[in-house]
Amino acid sequence: MQLSEQRLHTHWQQKVFTKLIGLQYQIVYRKGDDNKAADALSRMPAGDCSALSVAQPQWLQEVVASYASDPHAQQIIAKLVIDPSAVPRFTYRDGLLRYDQRVWIGHQPDLQHRIIRCYA
Repeated sequence: MQLSEQRLHTHWQQKVFTKLIGLQYQIVYRKGDDNKAADALSRMPAGDCSALSVAQPQWLQEVVASYASDPHAQQIIAKLVIDPSAVPRFTYRDGLLRYDQRVWIGHQPDLQHRIIRCYA
């Protein structure tokens, strides 16, 4: 089957086809083993291990540690540990207390000011 007999479905295919019409070319099929360039792009070598790491700001650790000295935070966390829906709009996951999906700092004025200064 010739290229001119193929259906062109997208605008990009039509645009590329119009550029190819005036050229002299020959399309040759090569098996995967013979086509090293395509083969290298399409196959992942066996045994490779990809890792993903997530960076977290250091102040998050300080926030988690600050819950220990905040009685209000302790009260909310205690309720959420027993029943995750006990306190509306609050969640507790991975050691962090969140209010409407935002990290809840609690009553720690110096920590609050440091965070605000970093992000202001």
